[in-house]
Amino acid sequence: MSSDSIIITMLILCGIITVLIVFSEPLKYLLRLAANSALGAGAMFLINTVFGFTGLGVGINMVTVLTVGLLGLPGIAALYIVRIILG
Repeated sequence: MSSDSIIITMLILCGIITVLIVFSEPLKYLLRLAANSALGAGAMFLINTVFGFTGLGVGINMVTVLTVGLLGLPGIAALYIVRIILG
């Protein structure tokens, strides 16, 4: 292995490490949003199953799931309060 290929390999590794460091924070927030959205969708499904016979159901779609993913438990409460108010 020549010294040129060693230097190129080291530069590539430094570039990869730099990219990982730069994008680690946004990736962490996206993964947290995805996990919160999945848990929120599951919670809304359970609530819809329990209270489905009363007509108090909120549709599970991208907007409601992202609302719950961003706001958490207050987002679930807000969706159901809006559902009660708007009927």
